[in-house]
Amino acid sequence: MAVYKPNNRKIVELYEKAIKEITEELTEAYSVGSLSSSKKIKDQTTVLLQIYARLNELNDLVEPELNDLIEQKYKHAMANFLVETGQASSLKQAEISLQFGSHSIAKVEMMATDTMQDLLKATDNVKGSIKAIVQEIAAETLQLEYAKNSGQYIMAEKLAENLSAELISERVREQGFTGIIDKAGKKWDIDTYAEMVTRTKLEQVDSEVTRIQGLENGIDLAVISSHGATDACANWEGVVISLNGLTEGFITYSEVKATNECFHPRCQHQLRPVRNLSLVHDRDLQKHHAKIDANRQTVKAMKEKGK
Repeated sequence: MAVYKPNNRKIVELYEKAIKEITEELTEAYSVGSLSSSKKIKDQTTVLLQIYARLNELNDLVEPELNDLIEQKYKHAMANFLVETGQASSLKQAEISLQFGSHSIAKVEMMATDTMQDLLKATDNVKGSIKAIVQEIAAETLQLEYAKNSGQYIMAEKLAENLSAELISERVREQGFTGIIDKAGKKWDIDTYAEMVTRTKLEQVDSEVTRIQGLENGIDLAVISSHGATDACANWEGVVISLNGLTEGFITYSEVKATNECFHPRCQHQLRPVRNLSLVHDRDLQKHHAKIDANRQTVKAMKEKGK
């Protein structure tokens, strides 16, 4: 099975560049060189509007890149399905004969929009974090001027240290770019979050295309790929499942996904469509039978927990 992995590095680099520029802009706006230095404080509203404009520009740059990546992945997944099911002898032949109609275009747009909504939400979170930092730093700058003017030099020295270019830059980087805080309480910087979200969506494209094409071609079984996973995914490698729940007696894709053991964020497992169970290699069937009972119990326990 040929696995196509589009490079989402350009999208990540757009976020990294924005982080660098925003950090430099805030450092330039509010850092003080020494206790004796004096600089005019930039208006908070002006600074924030500039930062918000840069984040909006980031969104505008990311969206077309994301659309292109998902479309490329979708087309390759469709071509790969044709090869896997014997409808084309090679990816090149499959790509030539590929029918990428309005339904496929709509599906790509839906997946791209769904992913972009997650990224926009993360950007909005960053706007809130940056606003809090700007207000905090601006207040400290005013306190510094007051301390200097009133002869409170010890306090002034401490405030001047906190407002050094190095510490402002460090504070902005550590506190200003949290895209989300997940259910486990983990903070995701916006560039790391963008990498995770886009990679996860691109991996999901393969499964979605296989399921859609399976419905259209009367194919409902697939084997989960094997590549020596060391996490819970290993429980599912080589297992034969039902793509759309149309084959009695087989665990479905939706049930597997709901366990969070396979097809989770950043999961790299793929589905290999099966035209007929008799075509599945004996080695794969042995893996399937060795794991299926335990997996049925996992799915059953998950369902009972959800009641």
